[in-house]
Amino acid sequence: MRTNTSKLRDIGVKIKTLRKKGLTYNEIKKKLKCSKGTISYHLGRGQKKKSYERTREIKKEGNKTWGFIYKIREYVPMPITIIKRASKKGAHFFRNKGKQVNELGSIYVYYNKIWPGITSKNKKVQAVNQWTKKLDYYSNGKKIMYPYCRCKLTDKIINVLLNTSSVDHNDGNRTNTKLSNFSFTDLKINSMKGKRNYYQFYRECISFKQLFEKYNSKETRFYLSLKNLFIFFPFEIIRTFGNIIGRRRI
Repeated sequence: MRTNTSKLRDIGVKIKTLRKKGLTYNEIKKKLKCSKGTISYHLGRGQKKKSYERTREIKKEGNKTWGFIYKIREYVPMPITIIKRASKKGAHFFRNKGKQVNELGSIYVYYNKIWPGITSKNKKVQAVNQWTKKLDYYSNGKKIMYPYCRCKLTDKIINVLLNTSSVDHNDGNRTNTKLSNFSFTDLKINSMKGKRNYYQFYRECISFKQLFEKYNSKETRFYLSLKNLFIFFPFEIIRTFGNIIGRRRI
């Protein structure tokens, strides 16, 4: 199937038109600013079929590597958006392959674990620390109020109504929708954790830390000297998460 870019460029038709006018491959190349391979692809007999077969064989051998090398789409940062309904965010926790598996009824039963006393009509409530279960505060002593709470995996303050936050199944089992398995985390760290439980994730972070330090001693010192890498670099995650595990049983 042709892409929109291909349709707009319509390079094949232009190549054939210029060839009929008697232009050589080099002349077509200069005029259309394309490669000789592209010209051969459109003018040569059986070239499209050969190219298709060759591409298919290469993809069989290394599909992921192929995508890494030849992916043409540029990286576009995810725009931060607000989810207006709190229930829409929490609903992801209860779904397993599209099936609703919420056994406790209202989503606010789960939200009460983090914001005690919250209801659909009363949302002016203070968050508790997801580890200690004690009322939580900013470093300046100000109360952390809904929709904010402290990410369970990084200690970073997050807004749960933004698409940069995520609900997490603590034990990695997405069919386990028990209240004890519910938590809020930053989206990036939750993506890194995946379907692992806390101990599995912690061990893998430690393993990567040791591997990185083993082969990149200079780079390690450089990266560890940088600031504001709390969520993007695993070392800060390991340190914070390790301290939490040291203080608390999971």
